[in-house]
Amino acid sequence: MADTTLNEVRFAGDVDIKKVEIVNTSGFGQDITLQISSIQVFEGVFTPFMTGTLIIDDTLDLVNLFPMVGEEFLNLEIVTPSLDRVSDGINRSIKGLFYIYKSSDRVYLGDKRLTYKLHFISIEGLTDINKKISKSFQGRCSNIVENIVTSSYGLETKKRLNIEETSNSIRYVSNYWSPKVNLEYISERSTNTKGNPSYFFFENRNGFNFLTLERLALLSSDINFIYDNYTAQYSLQGRTQKEINEDYKRVEQLNIPVVYDYIDRIKGGTYASKLIGHDILTKKYTYKNYDAFSNYKKEEHLNIKSGISSRLTVRRSDAVIFAGPKSFLNNSGYTDSTGLDFLQKRASVVGQFNSHKIEIIVPGRTDYTVGQKVNFKCYKNVPNTGKEISQDLIDELYSGNYLISAINHFISRTRHECHIELIKDSLIYELKGNT
Repeated sequence: MADTTLNEVRFAGDVDIKKVEIVNTSGFGQDITLQISSIQVFEGVFTPFMTGTLIIDDTLDLVNLFPMVGEEFLNLEIVTPSLDRVSDGINRSIKGLFYIYKSSDRVYLGDKRLTYKLHFISIEGLTDINKKISKSFQGRCSNIVENIVTSSYGLETKKRLNIEETSNSIRYVSNYWSPKVNLEYISERSTNTKGNPSYFFFENRNGFNFLTLERLALLSSDINFIYDNYTAQYSLQGRTQKEINEDYKRVEQLNIPVVYDYIDRIKGGTYASKLIGHDILTKKYTYKNYDAFSNYKKEEHLNIKSGISSRLTVRRSDAVIFAGPKSFLNNSGYTDSTGLDFLQKRASVVGQFNSHKIEIIVPGRTDYTVGQKVNFKCYKNVPNTGKEISQDLIDELYSGNYLISAINHFISRTRHECHIELIKDSLIYELKGNT
């Protein structure tokens, strides 16, 4: 995390809206920063494009000034004071050109004043909607992804592309699929050099990414969030530099929508599953059972202990059965181009991450983005007798390393707040039965 101790930061959540400009197709632009009531920018590991909304308090009659008819662009730049906008090739600001695809919630408040909401999406999101690909693909999965993202028949992006090389190849035909559908199809059938099949294609502040959850889990991080009874302190001269840094760490609100759902994990194949593959040419069937606990140590994880107990009594491979065709040696050079063998492990790995999910609200920073690894610490909700040591009070179930899987930046003209979804696949303590 970049240092926030410079004097430009007045408080945790301070924000500098550099530019909010609407541009029409003829190139005419109008800065509407002073008309902005609020800005919301959304990113997600499980969604391919950035989206957002603007709430406009309009006193300039912008609708007729352009006029606004659904062919406008948004030029946006927002930064946390004291942060370098770009450092070491990493973008630390919310900056880019977006397409305004929808206007809604129009309310007239009186003479010459109204409010309404503008919805925007990355330019590549609009490109995706307007394209259908009829083409055969073959080769290494990561190379095909790069071609679809950058080529004229794909997303045509010039944004930074972060691709984790795959170990396998694929051969298939895109039957008038959009670029997004192609990328999802490849993601579900790709494995990295360690055999991990948890690839996702997503956009964050640094461009487009084609990465496994395992790769994200191995990232280093110095982002820390703490949920405790901390109260910000003030001096006669104002808040000190150290206190601002501490304020950024503090979680203002913690929500856990679903503490656990054992049946959902079973149905999703998180714990165990059976795979039945059939070859329509040879009329042969193959069977394979998968058990998450026995495969746990073969994979990389966010924390050191498994979130699955070895004493789990109700764990049967027949609970979830995956079935599909396999194609052996039907395509020259490809032993099996269907990717069916990866399905069980992908379902289990993704299910383990989604089994431990929390939502937090923290003071906003523009360098927070999805795919980052963070450390979260919270304390047990029990009476403190004063005899416990600090470590005894830590809630080991919810504390630990997490990934930012989704983030909503809520920005007003005076404050930035981040609503963050965190996920993890493991724990910091040993479940009973695992030893």
